[in-house]
Amino acid sequence: MLNYDFKILHSNEFECFTRDLLQASEHLRIESFAEGRDGGIDLRFAYDSTKKCIVQCKRYKDWNELKNTLKKEVDKVKKINPDRYILSTSVDLTAKNKDEIKELFSPYIKDTAKDILGQSDLNNLLGQHHEIEKQYYKLWLGSSNVLETIVHKNVINWSEFELDEIKSEIAKYVTNDSFYQAEKILTENRYVIISGIPGIGKTTLARMLVYNYLAHGYEEFIYVVDDLDNASKVYEKNKKQVFFFDDFLGSNFFDIQKQSTSFENKLITFINRIQKSPNSLFIMTTREYILSDANNYYEKLDLNKIDIAKCTIDLSNYTELVRAKILYNHLAEANMPSAYIDVLIEDKNYEQIIKHPNFNPRVIEAFINQKIWNDISPENFMTTVIVFFDKPLSVWEKAFENLNPFARYTLLVLTTFGGLAHYQEWQIACKHFCKTTFDDLHIVYDDILWKKTVKILQDCFIKDEIHLSHSNTFHLIKLFNPSIMDFCVSVIRDNQETLFFLLKSVFYPEQLTSLYTDSKKRIKSSESEIIISEDKEPLIYNVASQDIIQRIRLGDYPSIIKRTVTKFCVKFINSFPKLFNSKHRDFIEKYYDYNELYDTNIHLSLRLELMRKTHWKNVSFNPKQILTYIAMHEHLTFQLWVDFAETILFIGLSSLFEEYSFRCSITNQLMNEIDFVDNTDELKSIVVEIDYLNDYIPNLYSELSDYISEKEAILSAEEENKDSNLEDPESNLITPIPIKIDSIYEMFTSLYDNQQYRY
Repeated sequence: MLNYDFKILHSNEFECFTRDLLQASEHLRIESFAEGRDGGIDLRFAYDSTKKCIVQCKRYKDWNELKNTLKKEVDKVKKINPDRYILSTSVDLTAKNKDEIKELFSPYIKDTAKDILGQSDLNNLLGQHHEIEKQYYKLWLGSSNVLETIVHKNVINWSEFELDEIKSEIAKYVTNDSFYQAEKILTENRYVIISGIPGIGKTTLARMLVYNYLAHGYEEFIYVVDDLDNASKVYEKNKKQVFFFDDFLGSNFFDIQKQSTSFENKLITFINRIQKSPNSLFIMTTREYILSDANNYYEKLDLNKIDIAKCTIDLSNYTELVRAKILYNHLAEANMPSAYIDVLIEDKNYEQIIKHPNFNPRVIEAFINQKIWNDISPENFMTTVIVFFDKPLSVWEKAFENLNPFARYTLLVLTTFGGLAHYQEWQIACKHFCKTTFDDLHIVYDDILWKKTVKILQDCFIKDEIHLSHSNTFHLIKLFNPSIMDFCVSVIRDNQETLFFLLKSVFYPEQLTSLYTDSKKRIKSSESEIIISEDKEPLIYNVASQDIIQRIRLGDYPSIIKRTVTKFCVKFINSFPKLFNSKHRDFIEKYYDYNELYDTNIHLSLRLELMRKTHWKNVSFNPKQILTYIAMHEHLTFQLWVDFAETILFIGLSSLFEEYSFRCSITNQLMNEIDFVDNTDELKSIVVEIDYLNDYIPNLYSELSDYISEKEAILSAEEENKDSNLEDPESNLITPIPIKIDSIYEMFTSLYDNQQYRY
């Protein structure tokens, strides 16, 4: 028998669920009512021309709470004097409990089996009406057995994958057409790109998709945190895996990659591999304007028609009901005082929010997280909320201004890390900031003030992330959500004095390369980048060339913030192309240890990019020797061979392609890749890739053609023997139908019930 916990549904949802279930079981139409706090009727129906029945829906945690509430309802029911009374509750009732309820509401309850529906009774009825189960997405996805199934799947690289976190997300999520559109795209293409404006819910939608698939047979979830190489390493063609790359074209990541084709090739290759696999899914999110710029910049992204797998979340497609449910779900979790609920419901003021042209879930989340009702009167509540939607970043302005100066600068220092830092490094950087700017700001650092400040910022501006790496635990601090990052960047951008203090006090390399650039031609990312004027370039160069290089290797860090001098130099020069294309072309040659080019722990694409930026006439190292060593001793995937070949041509060493040992290394590695291909479609993809590489390395295709033909013959013979009637891996997925709620007003009046009961 089903064993759903109906407390995952908010009061209004529980009432609608009861209505739909009773309509199915009683074969009649049931009316819903919005009577406010004291009406005494949740649902009503007539089972013949003269007799009426009322239904009350009580969502409580245990019997004692339910019993105390029911005692207060008796007089209301007697006043209505129905012919029949039905009680539906989330509480699991014993026979004794039911007898007590029947006695309370005598003579209106006729049959305890039919008129008193506890948790077990509702589950039993639901088992007879599976169409109702499918309508309530949160119910089945948020059930304890499904949650346990999700949490105990193999999860790689996602520290927030915890039961409470998932349950909270499911409770607030509103299923809409975007979910079904993304699900359809995944079924057809095996990958999806979820795009949209900031704060609209791209990551939340992606997470719901992940939970959905893990609940229905997928074995492993991989959160891609650095680049696609890590994803490629854990990919297994015979294992049902879901990959999620959040903000895969995010400004910082994109800017690192854009100077070479390696990212483009890796992305296309990985997508091709996913498409060929019946067991793999790949979910990506990005801001819409960045995806548009990426399509313009990367030739292959456009040629491969990435847009066919794009699911754009567009607020204009959100119905009024969907917007209302988003607002309601957030408020139902907020425990907002009744005086403020009164203001929302009075004259249907909530419509000002759900119909606002700047409606955005993140703004709702922000003013609720800040509990703004603690600082303003009910009379000013709606005015304040609407100002937040008129000027979305202003949602953080008052909270930021209420911080003491040390807390404000502490938050801005975290912003210079790109919004994510190791806890101890953030602390050290803040201490260094206070010391460097003391003559100007007179802020004194001390450990007690630090601890108090972190506590003040916790869960409003920042949150903890715990990462495990081998035997170590890493304590990271992250800005609470991207809108805070956007706000803090705007504060720095709009205040040149603050910008100067932050640049002057840089301690770690990320503080120079995460936010700043001197080029307006870089791919547009206006929310998260700050243009540095020419007068500040000497300060940038001096800070970078003095102590930063020595600090790069400090500490032991998780892979997401692993540092090398190679990575810093590449990011630094990409961030400040004007600076290094004019006065300081010798930066790499002066500060870089070229022995790092032999370090296989540093991703090859970074090493190759740095080689392309080096002026080799001024360096004692021989680039030919380094490139030969890489070809002989490192395993290169196809996309890395393209990057490698481009680097050889860029440096002017095309003669390397004619050396016998060098070519043997290339052909042997490509033959190994062909060996691992397990179907003809994937082989065709490899052939296209080799043909592309042939433009860089003459006659490469002809050297491999016989080997390719042999492999093609083997695969064709194997595929002829395969059973063509394989079961569709998505056939068992439940595709829920959106919950229908007849009255938005009814939904918001139920906020009073949510205030009474918080699970």
